Amino acid sequence: MKDPTLSCPSGSTLNTATGKCEAQPTTTNDCPQGSEYNSVTGLCEAQPTTTNDCPSGTAFNSATGLCEAQPKLTCEPGYVLDSKKNKCVKA
Repeated sequence: MKDPTLSCPSGSTLNTATGKCEAQPTTTNDCPQGSEYNSVTGLCEAQPTTTNDCPSGTAFNSATGLCEAQPKLTCEPGYVLDSKKNKCVKA
């Protein structure tokens, strides 16, 4: 008898340690108004005119000189976000 072949839906990979299909969450462009998603940093960012001039929902980061916020993460249907791993796992 042949062992069953495990396969995952397109866009996901099998995590052999957990036996689950995992995918990177989709980052939506749901950034606070006045900020834009930066795919390099993974943050919503805005250029403030002063440290107290950040758009609502963002906070000034003195290290980068930018207003930043975490973007909302969503998973494809049939997946749920594992917040500890920041990955989508098969539901």
